[in-house]
Amino acid sequence: MAAERFYVLLEDGHELGIPYDWYWRLAEARLEELNNWPLIAGRQGIFWKDLDEDLSVLGLLEGRRSGKA
Repeated sequence: MAAERFYVLLEDGHELGIPYDWYWRLAEARLEELNNWPLIAGRQGIFWKDLDEDLSVLGLLEGRRSGKA
């Protein structure tokens, strides 16, 4: 994977740079899968349908990582 992080721009102007390797499904995904996402829950989360991965903005702010299932 070329990129090491994805970025989330918050409404207040803050930007989060989240390492893909915090989330194993994202770390193992192809670029096409990573690029297929909508915002969910009133813009409070991100959903990668192809990967069955959803992350909340609150979880990102708190630095929550996923473990391999």
